[in-house]
Amino acid sequence: PSLLTGIVGVRVWLAYIPMAAIGYRYVRQTSDYESALKLTALLGLVPAALAIAEWALATRTGSFGPFESLYGAVDRGSYRFVVFSMPMGAEHVLIPRVPATFTSVSQYYSFAMMAFAAGLAMALRRGGDWWWCAAALACGALVSGARVAYIAVPALSLLAFVLTGPSRRQVALVAAGAAGAVAVAMVAAGPLPFAEAMAGHAQGTMSHAWQEMRGSLRLIGHGTGWDTNAALRYGGVHERRFVENWYAKAALELGIPGLVLIVAAFAAIAVSLSRRLRLARADVRRLAAPIVALLLLTMVSLFKGPYIDLDPLNVYFW
Repeated sequence: PSLLTGIVGVRVWLAYIPMAAIGYRYVRQTSDYESALKLTALLGLVPAALAIAEWALATRTGSFGPFESLYGAVDRGSYRFVVFSMPMGAEHVLIPRVPATFTSVSQYYSFAMMAFAAGLAMALRRGGDWWWCAAALACGALVSGARVAYIAVPALSLLAFVLTGPSRRQVALVAAGAAGAVAVAMVAAGPLPFAEAMAGHAQGTMSHAWQEMRGSLRLIGHGTGWDTNAALRYGGVHERRFVENWYAKAALELGIPGLVLIVAAFAAIAVSLSRRLRLARADVRRLAAPIVALLLLTMVSLFKGPYIDLDPLNVYFW
């Protein structure tokens, strides 16, 4: 429909798809896999450090200070915060939205979760200072302002440890690290209002996701790309629409048969990963478990939002 749409498509095919293929072909043995995770975790410390600095500034001053110039001219008031509404609307909790080195909070959150999973894998494999790296990356994800992070970071940690069969010392270390990271994220608002707001937000989010799912079931879908960001932004679409639930998007685009095939494909991936992980040596299992946990968690979180449609998780996931 437009030249810009074509350029977006070319970028996808000539940049993202080869990245996934190169990454897949690169890993041939455990040392290759460990090198990729090590690099991802160490590089993740850069946006995590920036995110923590931006969160501290936004909490104290209401803006990102000298970092504002990274994101261009925007509404620097409400744009930088997301609101948790409290019961009866009597009060609310403001949470800074932090993009770090990315162009949106969702993109940074996706990378931060990947970096945290890589850091946790290295900590489980090597121990020592890698635990500090994993804790810093967890904090970086929690201060993103993506509210799903407050559930996803503890869930990823717990699931990874369940998959590895951890020692008591490792459980204690992760529990202490997770408690400290969550405390950092809650300090601006206070733990009780935050917890109360989070519970209500989760309930509202799930209710909205179910409504989207029920309203999106079609025997024959509208076609691939009908509800993608590229189509909505650059395809000359005049109808204002946005479906967050990724499975609902799949039903709208591919119909019920397509949705069934996607769920079956994800189930096959989950079963295959779980079986391979169970049969792996203990040291390999510790290295792989956080990544398997992230993939499984992503499949579940797609009911909330289209995370694998966004950079950079689209490439990491596949």
